[in-house]
Amino acid sequence: MKNGYYLSTYLHISPIAYLYHISLRHDQTVALWNVQDDNITLVRYWELERKTGIKKHDLSFFSTEQCKRVIELLLEEVELSLNDINEIWGTPGLSINGNLVSSYNEGNPCPYHSLCHLFSGLMIDTDTALNGKILAFALDGGPDNVVDKNARNKQFYWGAYCNHGKLTYFPVPSPGAFWSMMKLRFGIEEGTLMALGSASTAEFPESEALLEDVPFVYDGDGFDEAYKWIERLDLAASQLDKTNLLHYDERFSDVENRISAVVKLVQTASERILHQVVANAIKTFNIEPAEVHLTMTGGFALNCPTNSYLMRSFHFQSFDTCPCVSDTGIALGIGLYEFYSRKGRFHFKLENACYGSEELRSPISFLQDDWQNYIKSITEFDPVVFADDLYQSPIVWFDGRAEIGPRALGARSILGNPSDLKTKKILNTVKQRQWWRPVAPIIILEEQEEWFHDSFASPYMLCTSYVKKEKQKALTAALHLDDSARIQSISKFVSSRLKKGILAFQNKTEIPVICNTSLNDKGEPIIDSFEECLNFALRKKIDIVYLNGYRCCLRNHSQYPETSPYPRHRDWFDIDDESRSQACHYYNPSGLSREELDLYLNLPELTNFDITDPVQIHQLQRILKQWKRMNQSVWAAILL
Repeated sequence: MKNGYYLSTYLHISPIAYLYHISLRHDQTVALWNVQDDNITLVRYWELERKTGIKKHDLSFFSTEQCKRVIELLLEEVELSLNDINEIWGTPGLSINGNLVSSYNEGNPCPYHSLCHLFSGLMIDTDTALNGKILAFALDGGPDNVVDKNARNKQFYWGAYCNHGKLTYFPVPSPGAFWSMMKLRFGIEEGTLMALGSASTAEFPESEALLEDVPFVYDGDGFDEAYKWIERLDLAASQLDKTNLLHYDERFSDVENRISAVVKLVQTASERILHQVVANAIKTFNIEPAEVHLTMTGGFALNCPTNSYLMRSFHFQSFDTCPCVSDTGIALGIGLYEFYSRKGRFHFKLENACYGSEELRSPISFLQDDWQNYIKSITEFDPVVFADDLYQSPIVWFDGRAEIGPRALGARSILGNPSDLKTKKILNTVKQRQWWRPVAPIIILEEQEEWFHDSFASPYMLCTSYVKKEKQKALTAALHLDDSARIQSISKFVSSRLKKGILAFQNKTEIPVICNTSLNDKGEPIIDSFEECLNFALRKKIDIVYLNGYRCCLRNHSQYPETSPYPRHRDWFDIDDESRSQACHYYNPSGLSREELDLYLNLPELTNFDITDPVQIHQLQRILKQWKRMNQSVWAAILL
């Protein structure tokens, strides 16, 4: 591997998937690396949703040419082009100087998707991986089959034990399937379900009996059992009301109380399954947890209570993973897996979360050019003024490089006063969320032990802690209704404007904590540019915006004509109507339905059929009908 630039890409190219918006990969991302001998640097990490405005971007590229054109636009940010790239990995149909997609062998029992999840946690600090011990788990809903065509015929979920660079892999069950099934059953996103579970106090009167038949899900064959278990819980809950639900919560509707009771049971089941998995790994590898780092990746790693439960139960040395644990981190894992496969030993460290895009324009020039009518004043950042602003009302905060992953970590945030309950009300109103949705606290790490019962670091907001009773009043706006909090900790030794602002707020209030929620509207990805930021603040009637070290006081909000988020680069993916019509006829001449095309693309055993051949089309349609008649109801619902 020669020195220079490399791209690892979690993208998808398919004219059919593009034309009918069939999802094969969501949270598509691109990572830019620089290699200098054995030293690896992550230069930039792009999440396409931030550029296109398509939440969890799952839109495929129409062609390789379109894909390369978008990558060229991304590379312009760092004054590079595809001519500067040595190799591209991770996306079939996209390569430079050859056909290398990955060093992965399809004979590997671990799906490529799961392997990349594992590496996104295992190798974020190679000094730890090569000189220490790591217990890693990749737990999500299930793998994509874009590179690994046989992925869905394998066991989905995997763990790995890394002992001074030596890796041992082993399959594990995942509770992630339960949360996917609840989303399917209730039509509510997993994160909202988690929040509702801790918000309402409602519980089943006899929960243990319902936990006796919890299925262990290792692969797609377990999905039906997982769904049937969730169905049984839902049916059991439907028989309950305020007279027989334990701790019925009058603040919530009957339906919300029942769903909350179901979520609590699923959370308990999730923790018990993972407890058994971890205990088995400790026994198998003769692990002393205090000497081992725990890392979790995959969508289930966003389940903060389970992460914290495992840390409290086993007392690992640290909880150490990447900020992009969901599929947003697959491109990171693709690159790290490739370096490990081809180099063996190398040096890399993910220093922080901020590897995303950067606004290089001067905030002053930007504000004075097109936004003068809305600008009352512009001054340089002053921590004391910041603390006063924060104490009074929530502010918009846009600072430096964007964080990567699904959570705002103090680069693209709305910040507020944790001691004032109206902060949560304002933020949930601004974000168009339910009144009970929690707002996360950012705390100075060195103060964490005094305020919360857990003292381990949580830099990427992936752990849940309970605030100490005597501190609850001071953090009333930053807590879940059960007095827990999804904390983010930052060290006072880190040099940043945000840290200086928090210390100034602490000096003013004696509280080393501020409220934080992501800077975006309902259904919108986290904001990526100055224009999007000002549009948001003016629409939401927020007075103070901080842009890369400048305090901007806004005015004339009522004169701002826009009512929707600022448009992003959806046009990067557009083709004209005539070309679209011609393409549909060319690639799908027999007029297969979207449902049939979805199954055709998602079931690799079917992709050998030529859907432009009338004879093969008839054969394919017969197979699809047979497939849907089989015991694949849950699979079909997920794929479609």
